[in-house]
Amino acid sequence: MTAQIIDGKALSAQLRTEVAQRAAALTAKGTKPGLAVVLVGDNQASQVYVRNKVKACEDAGFHSVLEKYDAAMTEAELLARVDALNNDPSIHGILVQLPLPKHIDDHKVIEAISPLKDVDGFHVASAGALMVGEVGFKACTPLRLHEDAGIDWHEGFARQARRGDWPLQHCGQAHGDDAAGSQRHGHHHAQRHG
Repeated sequence: MTAQIIDGKALSAQLRTEVAQRAAALTAKGTKPGLAVVLVGDNQASQVYVRNKVKACEDAGFHSVLEKYDAAMTEAELLARVDALNNDPSIHGILVQLPLPKHIDDHKVIEAISPLKDVDGFHVASAGALMVGEVGFKACTPLRLHEDAGIDWHEGFARQARRGDWPLQHCGQAHGDDAAGSQRHGHHHAQRHG
């Protein structure tokens, strides 16, 4: 396969326009899309990413909720917040920003997010649906880039799955790396998500 340059800025602008149009259509029908972003701790890269995500949501006409917590928040407290967001009808997507403080189990928190609101596509049910080609949230940055470039994303997914680094490391989440995508969750998918 020949190397191909992908114009990320043009794709981002196109996606933002598409997302804003779809959000306006949903809002006109009585459902304003809602995204909750949960940030625990003071990771600088995460703060920048989250700030940009909240602004992108507002620009697209979303109901956007940012919940910031001190790094001392307990795992039980965070799980309770995720449960409350799962049950909040005004929230349609949940993004828990990684990395989390070391005393909180990332996997446990991700698995607590309802697959119906897992906009990162990190829940086991979401990743499994992707693997077998079923409908569900997908880690949007790598997949959309592949699709727009005419690259078979199934091949890339299989390669990542064999290496055992899908979806967290592939998307830059496991190490707080902000390189995985700048336009995520429509979310995103950046560190969190692109």
